[in-house]
Amino acid sequence: MKRLFLLLILLLLALPVSGGMHNTSNIDLQGEPEFLVAGSGGGVVAWLDSELHFLQDDGSKVSYTTTDDVTALAVDYKAQRAALIEGENVVLYGTEGVLVSANIPGEEPVGVALSSAGNYVAAGFASGSVRLWKYGSGEEMELRWTFPDDEQVLNDGQQEQIRNDLQTGLMLVLKGDYLTVAGSDQLYIVRRNDGGLRGDLGKYTFDQPPLELEMSADGKVIAVATVGKLHAYILESGERKWKFATPEANSSRALAVAPDGSLITLLHGIQTQIVSGFEPSSGEPAWNHELASAPVTTQPQMAATGSRVAISGLGPNTDDLTLLDRSGKQIGGLLTEAQSPLIGASDSTLVIATPQGIAFYTTHTTEAQADWLLADTRTIGLATGALLLVTAIGAMWWFELLEMPFGAAPPPTPPTTRQLPESSRQPLASRFPSGQSTLPRTSTPLKVKPVVAHGTAIIACPGCSAQMEVPKLGRIQKVECSECGMAGNAEI
Repeated sequence: MKRLFLLLILLLLALPVSGGMHNTSNIDLQGEPEFLVAGSGGGVVAWLDSELHFLQDDGSKVSYTTTDDVTALAVDYKAQRAALIEGENVVLYGTEGVLVSANIPGEEPVGVALSSAGNYVAAGFASGSVRLWKYGSGEEMELRWTFPDDEQVLNDGQQEQIRNDLQTGLMLVLKGDYLTVAGSDQLYIVRRNDGGLRGDLGKYTFDQPPLELEMSADGKVIAVATVGKLHAYILESGERKWKFATPEANSSRALAVAPDGSLITLLHGIQTQIVSGFEPSSGEPAWNHELASAPVTTQPQMAATGSRVAISGLGPNTDDLTLLDRSGKQIGGLLTEAQSPLIGASDSTLVIATPQGIAFYTTHTTEAQADWLLADTRTIGLATGALLLVTAIGAMWWFELLEMPFGAAPPPTPPTTRQLPESSRQPLASRFPSGQSTLPRTSTPLKVKPVVAHGTAIIACPGCSAQMEVPKLGRIQKVECSECGMAGNAEI
């Protein structure tokens, strides 16, 4: 009996953890994609083996074949359009296919960005320049400006300084009214409408090359991770900027910003792996969560929604994706069988690429769902296991109180007794080892060998809890309650 209870507990503890996530759909791409980008408003675009896939959380998929290798990919708010660097071309796709493409002779594109509405495309080039096009339905892309060439407030020397900075490292994100471009030494916040700089040249500088650049969906929260610091720029209510130095020098690993801009998360550490969560208003962590395992890849993945933070690429001997809530509490994990699965996030969805396909998990809960979704299955397993353990201990205590060992032989047929209601008789039968669900009647009196009693014992009636004093006969005997009339057999 004890082994059975322990086995049930172990099985419950071994259940996979959903961590407040609900799997809404899975789409098989016959392999793990090389690119996976989620739109802030839902949907995802993936590229694998010359196939571009537009995917939605209802399980729908639209696919197109690309003519060349893809080296960069960006999507609009709902992942209905995608801008790609395809060979030496900048190509804009929609769910209806190729919309338009642009090629600058003699220029090699190295980075691409797409506006939330999908009508502005920006591309960075190896020469250190950045171009922005506007696309109208059914039209060619119109080149609006080139940075830094068209920025009138910059002299020739300053323009050359910017090009040199962008040649050694270039990242770009287009959200809201701004195109944010990161070079090796500086951050350039460029106005989308005219290509002019926000702030003076040199206002946003780094002491180390950036590793990642992230931006909220409205373009008002910008975060840059260097190997030793997190830099944040808040472009609302005036402007604020702050930086956080990692306790262990040069230990930044991954960066994520929630689409609504309410949370910035940084994975850092060498000896100890820490996820720190920041509110945009403060440069001090609102919380720190120490991971149980170190990342097994040089570039672990991290994504954030308004309510969840997911970190992948952890190990060894652990779930390869850990899930935290927005307060930094670990609420679950997933075993995807991929060493470092690609992950993306929208306002309410986490998207995970696994060897089995693309899995969509919703993270927002309704009022009715909030209670049960926030308790992961491991918590439920622990609670159920504890309940089973308490039940087992209670059952063993009850049997020991009546001095009835497990495996006792069935007792002789009891004498005739008065008829009891089924509800009164059933619990007694389940607590005594007779194996009978009802008490049979017989007209033959029970004949027993006289036995000398050795004292008395006090037991409680299971029906009405009345105390009964019965003789210790050393064998199975009939016991009948004088208060409620409940009767049964017990060895006293």
